[in-house]
Amino acid sequence: MFNDNNKFGILLILLSFLFFSSSNAASRYILYLNSIPISIYFVYVKLFAVIILLGFGLIVFGKTFFYIENRKIVFIRCMILMINNICLTFSLLYLPLDIFYSIVFIMPLMTSILGFIVLKEKFSWLNILAVIIGFMGILIVVQPNVEESLVYIGVLTTIITAITGSLSGIIARKYLQNENPYSATFYVAVCSFSLGIIMLIFEGKVSDFNLISNYITFKISAIIFFSALFTIIASSLFMKAYQISKATTIAPTQYTQLLWGIIFGYALFDDRTSFSTLIGCGIIIFATFFNFYVSRENKNEFTA
Repeated sequence: MFNDNNKFGILLILLSFLFFSSSNAASRYILYLNSIPISIYFVYVKLFAVIILLGFGLIVFGKTFFYIENRKIVFIRCMILMINNICLTFSLLYLPLDIFYSIVFIMPLMTSILGFIVLKEKFSWLNILAVIIGFMGILIVVQPNVEESLVYIGVLTTIITAITGSLSGIIARKYLQNENPYSATFYVAVCSFSLGIIMLIFEGKVSDFNLISNYITFKISAIIFFSALFTIIASSLFMKAYQISKATTIAPTQYTQLLWGIIFGYALFDDRTSFSTLIGCGIIIFATFFNFYVSRENKNEFTA
């Protein structure tokens, strides 16, 4: 189980979740302070991501950086992750980090369901029971902490974030074994940036999109830059980990995100994690490991 590839994959995924958590904390810091409209923030993050990846790719890989072997699958993954990116942004706007990460922990359960739907993998009644228990955990996390309708939107977008993230992981593991993870991440950033421009056009904010905008100070620019950089690193490490390791081996490490969420939430926003959040999160984690056990018995490789 723990061969060299799996050990390296665990290290990569741990680093990936640390960088994801750092990026999410930076994003919520700006959104929480209402420093910049959400659509403009989204566009600036993706613009920085495209520029960073483009420069990195040309220096390290040259022209081969733009080459993608499985264009159709990469395009599909880009579309999925565009939805993931925009939902993630809304989730960070409306939810504290600890609640966000607690709900995101249904991602392995979603992978099990999607593995059954997309890859025709085994899915027994015990897997169904695990999913039901997981959603009960979500209700325990959400109900005492949600008082405003906008927060319910955050819960919904977080669930969509988990679903699209799971589907992205399945695609990376099943179909993109030979692709350059940095190139694949670059095309995701380009597509997301294009989506952001479309958002600005429909919102009539195109005139606000300039580097001398009143919204953009040096501090905000620095935070956005590092948010984009951390997302790039996290996404690339995430895809690489899924390329070299079994999903069942590396997926449980995602629970380290709750620790980072609690730390960043307390340090930056004075968030206090409630007892009900911890109980609900514990139920979700139990459901996930129960699902792992059942899936291993069924020899389901892609439950993650």
